[in-house]
Amino acid sequence: MATLKLRLGPLRSNLEKVAEFCRARNLDFLPVTKVIQSRPDILKALAHPSLRRVADIHWRNLAALEPSVHAGRAILRPLFAEAEWQARHATTFFLSNSDLALHLARARASLRLGTPLRVMVMVEAGDLRDGVPWDELPGVVRTLAAEPGLEMAGLAANFGCLAGVVPDSGSLDRMAESLKKVRRLTGHPLPAFSIGGTVVWDLLRDHGSPPEITELRLGEAVFFGRNTTLDRDIPELASDVFSMDLEVLEVWDKVVPSEPEGPMGLNAFGDRPVHIFSGRRRRATLDGGENIAPLRALNPQASGIVPVGATHEYTVVDCTDAEEPVVPGMTMSFRPRYESIVRCFLSPHLNLVVGE
Repeated sequence: MATLKLRLGPLRSNLEKVAEFCRARNLDFLPVTKVIQSRPDILKALAHPSLRRVADIHWRNLAALEPSVHAGRAILRPLFAEAEWQARHATTFFLSNSDLALHLARARASLRLGTPLRVMVMVEAGDLRDGVPWDELPGVVRTLAAEPGLEMAGLAANFGCLAGVVPDSGSLDRMAESLKKVRRLTGHPLPAFSIGGTVVWDLLRDHGSPPEITELRLGEAVFFGRNTTLDRDIPELASDVFSMDLEVLEVWDKVVPSEPEGPMGLNAFGDRPVHIFSGRRRRATLDGGENIAPLRALNPQASGIVPVGATHEYTVVDCTDAEEPVVPGMTMSFRPRYESIVRCFLSPHLNLVVGE
């Protein structure tokens, strides 16, 4: 069985460095813990003060924190169908649908929990995923501000997740000016402005942000020390929180043709295979495939190991140029990227080892 290792030491260090990064810029820090399903055993073991609030997309993950982890809980993607449960297990909601906000507020009021629903309205910031267009925002703010039991806490924006748009200082300045305009038009203070996405790290480090921006939501920086949008590690942070070990099942010398021998179709995942090597090559088949981690999101730790393909349950690597002999029964270590860990924490076919 494949083994995913999580090291608490580097993860705790990243949390502290990100928290200090935010403090130095007068920003609140909201850790986004959805990539590990907000696992209460991991968050409790970290025991870090920055985890006084956490954000996730699934209310079930947040519900599982009770009672062992005492943290404020924010939902990043609420749903109409689960409004009552979400309203029960979180207090802050990031959303861009005013009807959903009203639905959640009334669901929370019916539960008689004694505190209002806190709403951060998502605005469009170029990622083209979710968010209210700025010209329609005043109407949304007026509607929500008039609802009893709903606290219009502020605005929020997301960068880099879908469209890969890289913000610059001008992007943040324009958002700050737009916020001021909405405040004037609505008469609402909108005290908080939260931005999310590790892609903003370099921008904030080198240029800072307007004072109107009050909060930074980060997950990838904390868990991976990496900026995927810019395809590079963040030097200040640890990038070795996770590692994955796959067992070598078999090793064979095989002749890889330079051209297809006969008609070519698609593989099991609908892709057209491309041979990156040809001639007599040494290949190893590993236990664990796309069911636990996408091939493209696994980086071999040893030199001379090149992933060449994967099926549902197997990964195949070229080990012709490996520095150390590759034999059946040994394990091969990889550094998994974000999309691998997303899949790992959803897979039952994996052994998770948490250590320092």
